[in-house]
Amino acid sequence: MHRLLAIALVVACGGTQATPDRPAPGSAAAGAASAAAADDAAGEGPVADVDVPIEPVALQAWLADGGYKAWPHESGKHESAGPHGDAVLTFLAPALVASLRRGKGHAHPKGVAAVKELYEKGKMSGWAVSVKLADDSADGRNWYWYEVFSTARDARATYQGVGFEVCRDCHSERGGNDHVQSPFPLP
Repeated sequence: MHRLLAIALVVACGGTQATPDRPAPGSAAAGAASAAAADDAAGEGPVADVDVPIEPVALQAWLADGGYKAWPHESGKHESAGPHGDAVLTFLAPALVASLRRGKGHAHPKGVAAVKELYEKGKMSGWAVSVKLADDSADGRNWYWYEVFSTARDARATYQGVGFEVCRDCHSERGGNDHVQSPFPLP
C-alpha cells in the first residue's frame, strides 16, 4: 500500500530522483523554479524555470519520457519551415512563453527552452531542442542545440552542442527573437 502511494506521489508531482540537471522536489532549487513559474503566470518577475538536461544521454531519456509534454504547444503538427523533417509540433517552456509575451527586441533569459517533435510521413521521428545557457546569447553561442532523428531512448543525436554552428546560423539568419524561430502566440 505504501509503495502504491509513493508511486502515485511521484507520478502526480512529475518527479523522480534529483540529478545534477533536475532538483529534487521540495529542494531550494525546485522551490525557486516553482516561484519563478508562478511569477511567470502572473506576467511578472524572473522567467528562468527550466531543468532540461543538456547531457545527450540524459536529454534523450527526458525526451523519451515526455518531460516537455505539459508545456504550452502548437495546436497541431504543421509543415516544417526549416530542416526538421516533413512536419513539426513545437512545445515552449513556460519561461519562454513568458519571455515571448514581452514582444520582440529583447533577449530571452537564461534557462528558456523549446522542444520540437519531428515527424516523417505522419510518424514521430525525433526531436530538436534548444536551451539558453546564459542571459547573453553571444550570437547563439550560449544556446545548447540538440537534434535527433529517432525516438529510441538510447538514440544518439545527429547534431548537438553548445553554440552548434549549423543550428545557430540557421536560427540567426531566419530572424525570430533571440534565436527563437517559433511563431508567437502559438498557432
